[in-house]
Order: sequence, then C-alpha cells, then structure tokens
Amino acid sequence: AVETPVNLTTRQRELLREFEQLSAENNPEGNSFFTKVKGFWDGMKG
Repeated sequence: AVETPVNLTTRQRELLREFEQLSAENNPEGNSFFTKVKGFWDGMKG
C-alpha cells in the first residue's frame, strides 16, 4: 500500500522539491512523475 501524506510542513515541501530536482538530474525520464507529484501538491495548497 502507498500512503499519500496530506499535511506537509514547509520543510517537508522544500525537501520534496529538492528531491525532485536531484532526481531529475539523475533520471530525465522520471520528470513526468515528479511533474505530476508537484501538480498534486500545488493543487493541495489551493
């Protein structure tokens, strides 16, 4: 099962964005996944 966190702290959001950037550098094909994740989190912020 995969749990999706819904209440991230500011620091957790920063770390997720940093992880996204590092992952994109190492795996360009993974960009679409992180683009979707970012869109999801941005949507949660309203």
